[in-house]
Amino acid sequence: MMKNENIIELINDTYEELKKIKIDIEFSKYSDRVLTHNILVIEITLSLFQLGFFNNRTIEDCEKYWFEGGFYIHYNLDGKWERLADNYSRIVRIVAEQNFFKQI
Repeated sequence: MMKNENIIELINDTYEELKKIKIDIEFSKYSDRVLTHNILVIEITLSLFQLGFFNNRTIEDCEKYWFEGGFYIHYNLDGKWERLADNYSRIVRIVAEQNFFKQI
């Protein structure tokens, strides 16, 4: 299990990587739709992760979708933005390990 400091570092690093990719691709409505979708998935996943980590909020069943894009995100981002894809995978792993998902 990761220490809280490492999780906060992961959150901050993910935000920095998101900033870099948005600048690099000139993020706009004219950007590549698949890449834009994956960036937004990572942002939503990061937000839900923070709610779980900082506020002990569980992730609802309808929100699990955002944590299931690993293969597609790595396929789309590997090469130039591997660090962002790896951060996404680390976040998904932490969420599963710390059981942030709502139990029915």
